This record gives sequence, structure tokens and C-alpha cells, in this order.
Amino acid sequence: MLELPGVRCQRASGPSIKSLSGCPSAAFGVISSRGLKIAKEVDGSLGLLKARIVAGKHASIVFTLSAMLGFSALGARPGENLKFAVQQAPGPPQCDIKGSGEITITCNYSAASPGTEQIAGPRIALDHASLFFDTDQDSHMKIGLTVSNRGSAAISQSRTVYIAIDGTDGSNYLRRALPHVDLSKVAPQQTVVFSETLLSPAFPRGAYAIYLWIPSPETSLKFDPSHNLLLNNIGVPDSATGLNRLATFTVNASAGRKKHPH
Repeated sequence: MLELPGVRCQRASGPSIKSLSGCPSAAFGVISSRGLKIAKEVDGSLGLLKARIVAGKHASIVFTLSAMLGFSALGARPGENLKFAVQQAPGPPQCDIKGSGEITITCNYSAASPGTEQIAGPRIALDHASLFFDTDQDSHMKIGLTVSNRGSAAISQSRTVYIAIDGTDGSNYLRRALPHVDLSKVAPQQTVVFSETLLSPAFPRGAYAIYLWIPSPETSLKFDPSHNLLLNNIGVPDSATGLNRLATFTVNASAGRKKHPH
């Protein structure tokens, strides 16, 4: 039996209930209660975690937590501690860079909170990005973007999306359109995966930042940062430059200069 100090939960009789009135934290695998005991068991056939909250001698509550709530019981057996895989809290981009020369960059992003007021219109957010390219020579860069629309409408005008790579000194090393990335196709409350392959140059020694540049479709406003589309993410949009920062990488060796791949 596990002793946990303090929640007032709705009393219930019967074998189980699907929701706990007055126990919102139970949905996240955290229960704070005073004078309550929890008996826990794992139903191996269903893969569900069951817990019985016993309040005193007579009243009890049984509830079921499943992976649908965002976590699961991992490797749990009777008599052993239960481990939970909890969804990561929203925060800045989390990127993993592997390789030297040929590098693979994978990043996960968190959408910005809409706040208390629901804003009408599209809310385009980046969920995941992956890039593979060779910094030592000209190469085919492979790009994958997972994009969601968390708003109530689609983008009314199609905008060209560009991949941009700049040096820390402000030099522009790469500007390429991504013709297969059409954000107007991302319907409200839907997610779309885009992929693109393009030619990328070699990169000399130095530090770099990767951006998405989504300018206005109006020719006269294309280079006005205030009219660029900024993604609805934490730690990605930069209102000063009008760019969306995806990741950074560093090249430690001098780049070779070879012909474009065929």
C-alpha cells in the first residue's frame, strides 16, 4: 500500500469509474491526498494501470489510467514500482544533432499557448523537423517538416516557404524555396507532413542557424519582416527578423569544394 498525503475525491461505490470529480491531478499520474491509501495493480491483458483509493474503511474509488491520458505503465509487475512515461512539458525546441561532415538534425517543437482568448483564424505550428546534409561538400539536403494548424481556419493565401541558413556573422549561405511545402493545405485542427530534397552547398568552418522564411505573397511586401508569417511555437519565431529559427549547427572542419551530386 502506498501512503500519499492529501486530495478530496468523490466517493463512489461499484467496481470502477472513468473520471474523478475533484481529483484532476489523477489524470497525470500524480495524486496529492491526506489520509488516503492507494492500492495499485496492472491488468496485463489490457495494459492498463488500475488504482483503488481507499478513504477510511468503507468508501473506495477505483479508476483506470491508460495511455490515452498521455502516459503508460512501463515494465510494471505485481510487487514492483510503477514507472510512468509522461508527455514532455511545453518549452523551447529540443534538437539532436548526429554526425560529422554528413549530419542529421532532428528537432521537436512546442506550440505556443493560445492564452485565455481564442483568436480566430489559422495558428500554424511546427511539430517536428528533420534535416540531413553534408557540410563538407555540395550535397542533396533532405528536409522533413511536420506542421499542424491549431486554429479555426486555413491560410487564405498560399505563401512560398524558404529554407535559410545563415552564419553567425550574418552571412547568407543558403536560400532555397520549398515548393512542396504548402501551408495553405494544412486544414484547421489537422497535421500534415511535408518532405523536400534540394541542393545544398558545402559549409566552411563556423556556426550556423537554420530558419524558415515565409514572406508575404505580395511582391512589394516580400522583404518586409513585419509581413512575414511567424510560426505559433515557443522559441521559434523572431519578430525582429521575421524568421522562424529551427536549429543551429557548427562545422569544425574546413569544407571541401566538390561538384554537385548527380
